[in-house]
Amino acid sequence: MNDAPETIYLIPDSPEGVPDYAWCDDPAPGLGMDPKDAIKYLRSDSIEDAPEAAKARIAELESYNLGLANESHAQQETIRELKAQMQRDAGHRKKKGLILDQAMRGLRHSAEQPHDGRMDAVRAMAGRIAELETLIADIKAWDVDKAAEEIARGQDLNLQVPPAIRKRIQAALDARQATPEANP
Repeated sequence: MNDAPETIYLIPDSPEGVPDYAWCDDPAPGLGMDPKDAIKYLRSDSIEDAPEAAKARIAELESYNLGLANESHAQQETIRELKAQMQRDAGHRKKKGLILDQAMRGLRHSAEQPHDGRMDAVRAMAGRIAELETLIADIKAWDVDKAAEEIARGQDLNLQVPPAIRKRIQAALDARQATPEANP
């Protein structure tokens, strides 16, 4: 058995400003020294087992590579399946789109045909729905928290209602008062 260190390093050394090298068992023995600057030397009897270790490492890497290849193959299969599914879905979407287009053409055609007042009622209902959707959007935009804080401080809620909402509410109230059948 050899008592000498298995690994030693040749490190840059500059005693008295003259570039030189020194042997050391540490690749960076001083402050500010970079281990990358050291040259590593191994005792010859310590590397006799290196071919076996290298063969074991090669076998380990080959096994890892085989695992990666299998994983890659599985991922490629998944990609192919997903692409096929996307193509099928695209076909279904196209078919649904054609059916929807046909239905919309049919609705437009039937809307152009005279009906016994039902279409006028449908158009009026669609207009009312659009008005309500606009009103809902305005209400959603209303800062309820701020209004609640100001009410708590004693301010009038009417001041916090957005003008567009106030106008719509007033118009709806006026319309109700104008039509007797709307008032039960």
